[in-house]
Amino acid sequence: MSVRHGLLSSTFLAGLACGVIGLAPAHAQNALPAVDGVNGKVEALGGVFAKQSLAGAVGSLSVPLGPQFGAQLDVGGGEFANRFLGVVGGHLFWRDPRRALLGVYGDYARWDQYGGVHVGHAGVEGEVYLGHWTLAGVLGVESGNNNAGNTTATSVIPGGGTLTVNSGALTTKTRFFDRVSLNYYFTDDWKGFIGHRYMGGKNALALGSEYALHVGGGMMPTLFAEARLGEGSNNYGLFGGLRVYFGNSDKTLIRRHREDDPGTDYGADTLFSIANGLGSTSTTASCPSNEFYINGTCSPQL
Repeated sequence: MSVRHGLLSSTFLAGLACGVIGLAPAHAQNALPAVDGVNGKVEALGGVFAKQSLAGAVGSLSVPLGPQFGAQLDVGGGEFANRFLGVVGGHLFWRDPRRALLGVYGDYARWDQYGGVHVGHAGVEGEVYLGHWTLAGVLGVESGNNNAGNTTATSVIPGGGTLTVNSGALTTKTRFFDRVSLNYYFTDDWKGFIGHRYMGGKNALALGSEYALHVGGGMMPTLFAEARLGEGSNNYGLFGGLRVYFGNSDKTLIRRHREDDPGTDYGADTLFSIANGLGSTSTTASCPSNEFYINGTCSPQL
């Protein structure tokens, strides 16, 4: 990450932390609880990113830990580029639903490609509530493994000789990441946002929206969509789906995000760290006359 980007990210986090501290209530006993009882959400999503298909499901469970603290667990699974992708994440936070949230966040994802690749994030998250506006972000460290897979194509080298074969690879460095969003609730049940993402070593603009429907019984379905446009040839995509919230009472979308499930979905961004790290490698094979080159080795004809 560049020095300039690091300074900008650090400045944002410092400003967000100062905002949280400045907006903290003078008397904690007058604050609303951080989490209004056990609640959760499930969602199904689909779309495309980095010219690859994406489909999956994610579930979250939030629980109160005393009056002013809460925790959330995120678990998801699906397919990216026709390979299984699994994600698990967690939040531990302080929150006053009238003012702000401050906490820590971590996630881990594994993608069944190139023999297995994984990416993880750990950082600090915060939110500041100003009427119908919410400024939210997370800043931390991203890390994972580097892996390259052998080509699955079969080639024959007539008369022997050499052949250059391209195969996939993923390169993940230990580096900073950020996810910043400015959310605005056009109504209490309709949110739009614009944000910045620095995942997988690349910057991207994020635009999205979520619209709620009311069915009663403490359950609320919403429709959501998000678009990404970033640097690099593959750093763009469009995805969306259906999200269903479960809680102790019927609430508007803005209250769900501030009193129940935190309005952050960082676990999904692990996918973009993986996608942004995708690349290619070249292998030069030398095989005897009329042998096959398959899966990285030379084999006799059958």
